[in-house]
Amino acid sequence: MKYRSIGSLSASVIGFGCWQLGGEYWGEINITDCQKAIGLALDRGINFFDTAPLYGNGTADIRLLDALGPKRHNVVIATKTGVETSGAHARSNLSPAFVRSDIQASLKRLRLESIPLLQVHWPCEVGTPLADTFSMLQQLQQEGLIQNVGICNYPAKDIPTIQRYVKLASIQSAYSMIRREIEADIIPLAKRSNISLIGYEVLARGLLTGKYLSEPTFPSTDLRSHDPRFSGARFASYRPLVQNLRKISHKVDLPVCAVTIAWGLQRVDIALVGIKTPQQLVHNAKAIRLLNAPKIHQTIDTILSLLNIV
Repeated sequence: MKYRSIGSLSASVIGFGCWQLGGEYWGEINITDCQKAIGLALDRGINFFDTAPLYGNGTADIRLLDALGPKRHNVVIATKTGVETSGAHARSNLSPAFVRSDIQASLKRLRLESIPLLQVHWPCEVGTPLADTFSMLQQLQQEGLIQNVGICNYPAKDIPTIQRYVKLASIQSAYSMIRREIEADIIPLAKRSNISLIGYEVLARGLLTGKYLSEPTFPSTDLRSHDPRFSGARFASYRPLVQNLRKISHKVDLPVCAVTIAWGLQRVDIALVGIKTPQQLVHNAKAIRLLNAPKIHQTIDTILSLLNIV
């Protein structure tokens, strides 16, 4: 495995996304298989696990802890804060009082004294000023309850203000071959500011694994059942890309998912992937074999340009 810095931390370039451990939104989940995959991840050197209170209302935290056991002290656990689920719909509440109580609850569930990386899940929806939220995170960092601060899903324009109150260790944003908005502003800003980039949806919810050449059908319990990328004209527009990725995969004798992840790791520091089974873990981990394969990445860039995917 390869490692990169996130603030004071050394994290594996492949991160284990834990949303599926919450048992919601991803169809039928075999929790035993998920937890076996976590054990195998540890064996393969993966030490970065990304969870959140939102994932099953804390269920993902508990299941992650069950799988890690005492090894929780030897890995990088990244969690999030700010999502209030008491109403009909989840919303971002970043008031200082809520942030403190939310983080204290995470510490209790994860049985940690300090959170290695605490990320704000998404921008506030109830009007809390950035100064109030990030001053509180600065205070919690000074108290030792969190070690490093990151943000998720924030626009570039907010980052200079946030940096007045905390030193950002990371920015987590969606990034893949078919979702490249952050190339315009977030990626350059992060590089200038020495902030690590964490990419989620690098595999585009499985669309870029090579598994789906024909339009798939998902159960209603799977959020992809109403994701427009998996049906109609949009799905058809991505088929040529997937077909080309399969050709590259065959040429290098590695899974399509590994090719896709390795491409993403040329732009982001950590690629988060949601893993349901040990086999998926093995396939995804092979991405490190292509980290230093510039010709492969250039070929993919050319394909994306020819297909007008920007």
